[in-house]
Amino acid sequence: MAKLVSQDAQDRTKKAQLIAQHRELMNSWNNAQDVFTRLCRRLHSSLELDQCLAVFLEELRSIMAFNSFCYQHDQDHDSYVYTEGYGGQHNCQYNLALQGQSLGYLTINRRTRFAEEELAVLEQMIGILVFPLRNCWQHRQAWDAALTDSLTHLGNKRALLDALERSSTLSSRHGEPHALLLCDLDHFKQINDCHGHVFGDRVLCEIAHVIRCAIRSSDVAYRYGGEEFAVLLPHTNADDAMIVAERIRVAVEQHAIRHGELVVNVTTSSGVAEYHQQYANTANEFIAQADAALYQAKRDGRNKTCKAIFSQPALALSPVTS
Repeated sequence: MAKLVSQDAQDRTKKAQLIAQHRELMNSWNNAQDVFTRLCRRLHSSLELDQCLAVFLEELRSIMAFNSFCYQHDQDHDSYVYTEGYGGQHNCQYNLALQGQSLGYLTINRRTRFAEEELAVLEQMIGILVFPLRNCWQHRQAWDAALTDSLTHLGNKRALLDALERSSTLSSRHGEPHALLLCDLDHFKQINDCHGHVFGDRVLCEIAHVIRCAIRSSDVAYRYGGEEFAVLLPHTNADDAMIVAERIRVAVEQHAIRHGELVVNVTTSSGVAEYHQQYANTANEFIAQADAALYQAKRDGRNKTCKAIFSQPALALSPVTS
């Protein structure tokens, strides 16, 4: 029994020593002010690329003078560039990679040559940067995947809802209009039934491309679900949105999709709504208004565009016949 008590006391003493050592190490880590420890500590505080690179620049600037900084990376259709400053005929460039994964290029320019000692410090700081940078890219890819339709590579419903919330906030704050277009492929079930789901997926991909080509650079297209697409049109009233909607409708109608020896054409019905704060307090309410206009176009015979017109006390619908 005495041996068991003695062993228990020894275990408690070891545990207390480990806890004390851990606290001492953590205090030393948190209070260290050398640039390498500080950089490592700060880089692990965020998974946002912009913030990660801003921290790296701030710490680099505290020990080294330079005129311009540029980081760029292209990955899976995601082109990212972060720059600060300008000028400087002397430069050092690094191709960043970790465990075979490319992480882009980092370039620093200044008017005077870099000393070997400076480059050694810089390269040690870059060595600290690469692991957090890789984590930032993984976080960015995961976030993008959660907001992207895997078939058409358009934004998905979640991305649309997020964009509508932001647009509605800006519209309410600055009084600028924005509109929403919903378009649904007519009789799409027949395409799947007659030609199979593989061809149906191909149709969705081609129509997504047609919509991208038909909208303006400021507009953003989404796959809302199934065979239904959405386009968010910033700084656009309902009348101008109708012009875009009609351009999409005509482009879809004229687009021929080959399936073996057959040529398949599809049409789309569309609904347009302009955001009015008094009629839509949420993104879902705004979508419901465009959706009501869309189904009015369906009831009017399909391959048509219908605009939601707001008047007290109810919502009216204005069809446009092709």
